[in-house]
Amino acid sequence: MMRITKGFLACGVAGFAIGVPTLAVAQSAGDEAAAAKSSADRNVIIVTANRREEAITDVGVSIQAFSGEQLDKLQVNSTEDLQVVVPSLNVSRGYQGIPIYTLRGIGFKTINLSATSTVGTYQDEVALAYPFMNSGPVFDLNRVEVLKGPQGTLYGRNTTGGLVNFISAKPEFGAFNGSVAVELGTEETLNTEGHLNIPVGDAVAVRAAWRTERSLNGWQKSISRDETQGEVERYGGRLTLAAEPAPDMRIELAGNFWINKSDTLAAQAVGFTPNTDPANGALFSLFNAPSLADYVAANADNWTSDTADWQPLDARAQDIGRGAGIDQPNAEDSNFVGLRGMLQFDFAPDISFIFLTGYNWVKRDAAYDWSGAPYEILSQHAEGEVESLSQEIRFQGTTGPAEWVVGGYYANDKVIDTNQTLLGQNANVGAIRALILAPQDALGGASIYQFFAAQGYAPYSINDVLTSFRTYRDEAEFDVETMSVFASADWELSPALTLTTGVRYTKDTQDYEGCSRDLNGSMLPNVNLFNRFFFFVNYGAIVPPIGERVQYL
Repeated sequence: MMRITKGFLACGVAGFAIGVPTLAVAQSAGDEAAAAKSSADRNVIIVTANRREEAITDVGVSIQAFSGEQLDKLQVNSTEDLQVVVPSLNVSRGYQGIPIYTLRGIGFKTINLSATSTVGTYQDEVALAYPFMNSGPVFDLNRVEVLKGPQGTLYGRNTTGGLVNFISAKPEFGAFNGSVAVELGTEETLNTEGHLNIPVGDAVAVRAAWRTERSLNGWQKSISRDETQGEVERYGGRLTLAAEPAPDMRIELAGNFWINKSDTLAAQAVGFTPNTDPANGALFSLFNAPSLADYVAANADNWTSDTADWQPLDARAQDIGRGAGIDQPNAEDSNFVGLRGMLQFDFAPDISFIFLTGYNWVKRDAAYDWSGAPYEILSQHAEGEVESLSQEIRFQGTTGPAEWVVGGYYANDKVIDTNQTLLGQNANVGAIRALILAPQDALGGASIYQFFAAQGYAPYSINDVLTSFRTYRDEAEFDVETMSVFASADWELSPALTLTTGVRYTKDTQDYEGCSRDLNGSMLPNVNLFNRFFFFVNYGAIVPPIGERVQYL
């Protein structure tokens, strides 16, 4: 099999299966009608939008669903790719690389690993509550369902904008089969994907699946020098066990992981913020990095889809004065582990009990440069970890004209979110340094530096001031508890009319500890000189300086 997509060549697909031969015979008119109906039935996607299996044509909510076969043909290999086939879904990335989901214009823009999304994402009904958890490859799916609008009465977590549910292919009893796909592309790209389904007796089966993505040639080129980035290195795998030890019982145990060691992507410098724009004559524009204005003007019309720019690593890695550098390339070193356990017991013909446990853990370590220019304007090193444990218990069934769901949900999340920011040649930083050393009318022509030195406070050299505020660190820790009960019912009032009702009560508790703090004394000169001076001007008092060790409680 070979298929060609825009700028990409995929080839070498192999599969194996055990089956039985079939015999083609002539069909009567009745057989042809039955075959046509069977074919039509096969083309109807079965979804679980209402937490039960039903044809998509019978679902009373706004939904789009795509089978695994459709996703494969459309080359949907990541969450970002979904927006190509779901027009109302937008997936972008904040400047710290966190995915931002917007569905029908409803979303929450954030740069923080610790922030949840108004558009919920789920893997087999287990919430991936933090968007970064969805940064791995997408593979071996039965289907993807995109539900539009609030879904809180069917799920334990709030989903104001909607919900995206990735439903993996499940083990098949009594069938030994598998597949392997190899994709070759430009930029020395080699991707592989496959699965293996192994039956173990009549009522137990195991399914293993994987996807690897490697691109050894960086596609994003620096516009100022001979450097590239954009290499891809991502791996994902899943192992699922399914068993039906009794006629009315099903057990599923699954574990999945992903690893991402890909390059992060850089920006393109297309202009200035208003207070740093030389065209406006703004004061802070005087402190832009040397030659930055010329660089932006010279390249305004030169950007293409495969160009960008960033500060060279050898410059960023240096420790300058009190300011520690970031000594690692612009790349991710992140990984994820997810575990899922599900027990379903049908203790009556129309009533089921579902016990669903999920555990998700993700760790992030990444460096990136968002300036779009070869200067030290905005670089960051982000580190974080999220551990999320969830438990859902629900009953669902049919009683008279109503199909209903009643359940309870509990989750506990522990989050660590930190980053180091580098601003050595940022215009705002340059302005603060200059103001510390510039004559001040309020001080009779003396500088802030001279004002404090005259009082015997001179712990910093001129070089300390000129290299201060190069870097700082944000730190945050969260302990989040979510508890909810929910219920929903669809009442069939007539064959053409269904009434949907639902209710949910949620209690969220969030404990937070965090601060923005100095790193190796880089911020102390501007805090103890610049900030203390303006406190003195406004309040007439000189506060004690901040020492190098301060503990925030």
